[in-house]
Amino acid sequence: MKALSKNKNDDKSNIKPSEILPYVFDDIFFLQDLNLKQDQIVGFLEYIDKKILSDELLKQSQKLQLIDFLIKESEKLDFKDLLDGYESFSRDFPMPKYQISIVHGKMNNEDKEYEMQRFIEIMTLLISRFLKTGI
Repeated sequence: MKALSKNKNDDKSNIKPSEILPYVFDDIFFLQDLNLKQDQIVGFLEYIDKKILSDELLKQSQKLQLIDFLIKESEKLDFKDLLDGYESFSRDFPMPKYQISIVHGKMNNEDKEYEMQRFIEIMTLLISRFLKTGI
């Protein structure tokens, strides 16, 4: 496959990763392995254009490193999306009237446990209020 070639003399200098990667990986890779939605694939590939600064990762011999790179970059976008969502919710539901928290896989266990306990306490209060008012 020309997209991932062993030949160093191939002229790839004008080809962007976003033009090559759809031929190397099918949609299932982007949807299942990278956890992207169908409408996010093009934007992710354009994002990758800015991140891959050399053709080194696009060589056939670097395919595993390329997959690892793509997975890590998709995880960074997931985390960025989480933070963007948190900021959006925080604007719509400002503190101190509302309490919003984040739990994600990169948090240490102690922080995750703290946020989960806050969630349980908040949900308990909400359920108690609903039962009291008959909602």
